[in-house]
Amino acid sequence: MAEFRDAKLWMKLAFLFIMLGFVQELFAIAMGLGNSYVKDSIEACMVIGFLCFLVAVVLGLGLMFLDELAGNKIAQICFIVFALIAGLATVIAVALWGGELNKNNSELPAYSTTVGVCCALCAILAGIFAILDVAGVKSG
Repeated sequence: MAEFRDAKLWMKLAFLFIMLGFVQELFAIAMGLGNSYVKDSIEACMVIGFLCFLVAVVLGLGLMFLDELAGNKIAQICFIVFALIAGLATVIAVALWGGELNKNNSELPAYSTTVGVCCALCAILAGIFAILDVAGVKSG
């Protein structure tokens, strides 16, 4: 079984950011972004973001702790794709949600909006760190 300390720095950072982003995604959905009163396009983006987060988390766990996947370039590329799609879909959902609330002259809830943007940024950063790992960039 592979250990966390055996992984490269970029993959460790990607793993930590995708896990942090996934937890923040759960809070964002629970605190307002996942309410059923929003339009179908917003819900679709949130579902796509959540499912891509889920796949990226499972791939991240496999890349970190399974000997079969440790260092597997195809699995790392899949992790990159799912992490970036999760981040982009979540950013789009937050932007659409903010625009919808703005049309209705409603105030944007600060907590769930901030958490939604932070989880999207964590996913995008995880994808960037995984790209650095695949590219073989030295970590100092």
